[in-house]
Amino acid sequence: MRKTLFAAALSAVSFIGSAHALTVKQYLPGYRCMMLNVSHEQMMDFAHPVMFKASPDDGASNALTATPQVAVKIGAPNVNGFTEVLQMNGKPAWIRSGLLAPFYLKDAPQTPCKVAVMSDGSVGFSHH
Repeated sequence: MRKTLFAAALSAVSFIGSAHALTVKQYLPGYRCMMLNVSHEQMMDFAHPVMFKASPDDGASNALTATPQVAVKIGAPNVNGFTEVLQMNGKPAWIRSGLLAPFYLKDAPQTPCKVAVMSDGSVGFSHH
């Protein structure tokens, strides 16, 4: 039993030790940072999460769960009240336009934000 616990603990330490911080691989022109315009309670409602949609329609299938920070395509037209976004997996999706607000950091509202491809290939954000 002790050997099993020790092996599990050693594996966990090895995994944690091998984790690397994500870095910006390249910036994504044509996208801007926005944030969800929802309450904390709405963000924490896991029974009814805010979802990205596969197409600009309330009846469309859900894509991924919306993230608090959102990459929005610059200049994309509003279609049926939806705005085109880029999901963290790099695939396009749609979200109700009324759920978006300009992005800012609460503690540093003047900090710029850029949409980027991260070192693991995911879409992320750079705040410098």
